[in-house]
Amino acid sequence: MDKLIIQTDEKMVVLNPSDIGYAERIDRMIKIYTLKNEVIITKMSLKELEEKLSAFPFYRPHRSYLVNLDAIEEITPWFNGAYNVVIREPLHSKIPVSRTAAKEFFEVLENI
Repeated sequence: MDKLIIQTDEKMVVLNPSDIGYAERIDRMIKIYTLKNEVIITKMSLKELEEKLSAFPFYRPHRSYLVNLDAIEEITPWFNGAYNVVIREPLHSKIPVSRTAAKEFFEVLENI
């Protein structure tokens, strides 16, 4: 699978998984932020998107986020064992890594 097809309200968007910076669940929608500074909104669940991207270096560091590990610019400590990852430009967004996911997150990063 080289491409990902995302259904929006108006159309179907064809994406390269490597163009995705991260995805965020907001209410019952998913916002997919691309490294081309586009935002795609879909009613797909974050779990469905995670399954579609399972062959690519994506990780779910928090229940509301899915991150492209290749798009991470830096990792900073936050509080109580949690961290923030910063997605590279043009997004430069901070994504939380929950305390419970932190250990596995670092193991996954070391093995990619």
